[in-house]
Amino acid sequence: MITATDSIKKQLVRIKFLLEVSLVPHLERSSDADSITAIILLDYCVESLLKTTRTAAAVNLTEKGDPKFKELWQSINEKVLKDKQYDTKINLLPFRSELENLHLQRNLTQHDSRVPNHSETERDAITVREFARQVYQGVYGIAYSSLTLIDLVKNKKLNMLLSEAESLLGMDKWTESAVKSATAMKLLMKISSEYSPLGRVQRLYSITNGLHGHVHVAIEKLAKSIERIHEGMTLQMQIVMGLDFKGYARFKHLAPTVNFVLDGSIKVGVVSKDLNTKESKWLLDYVLGNVLRMEEAGLEWHEL
Repeated sequence: MITATDSIKKQLVRIKFLLEVSLVPHLERSSDADSITAIILLDYCVESLLKTTRTAAAVNLTEKGDPKFKELWQSINEKVLKDKQYDTKINLLPFRSELENLHLQRNLTQHDSRVPNHSETERDAITVREFARQVYQGVYGIAYSSLTLIDLVKNKKLNMLLSEAESLLGMDKWTESAVKSATAMKLLMKISSEYSPLGRVQRLYSITNGLHGHVHVAIEKLAKSIERIHEGMTLQMQIVMGLDFKGYARFKHLAPTVNFVLDGSIKVGVVSKDLNTKESKWLLDYVLGNVLRMEEAGLEWHEL
């Protein structure tokens, strides 16, 4: 087996991120633009996995420049999988004809403006995910399911909450997992609000200290009105940052209600009675996807 160094393992996680997070919205929608994006992403994941494996095995190609797909595929089969020093569990890469056809379709899309058939793209996604699973296990001895995208989360608090949600989900503690996921989303929203012009309006409540009577009531109403404006702007920011309406609406429907209290603890409110394993996992994946997407946007808030 090939030992996956930290850099190689990180690349394997990134490929899984593309397949499990970046690709999903484009498969859920069926527009021409989404089908085009999906086919390019799928082909990229296959080629990236091949090149990652070539790098991990320190294989040098004799050809100059970037190798063509068939040359890259052949070099992995002959110089890695059939080399006894690596002792891989597979001796040939799977799905050759399917993935060569995918590469051809990608070239037609990118160079000849061909729009892929959406149902064929969905089929290709299943093939590429299975290809990745077999290569991860057969070449690196790593179960595809064991690589968690949470490892890519930079913010320590968010990483901790999502890790706890994943652990609880593995113990079939669906509600507790959902609470952790919802808490992570709440923190994500709180962090993102730092970029809002009204990001710190909650501090307005301090100006009511020492006031009494009608003045106190008036200022308190003003502060609450500004807070509602702030909440609206936060929702706008979430949309701008890539939270699709359909996904966010489902999140609001399923997720437990959580709020931060003054001492920093979490107060859990309404919890869906119909929550199950599948829905708890969806909540975790949804929150994780948005955390990674926002961090990939290059914002500095992960240092806050």
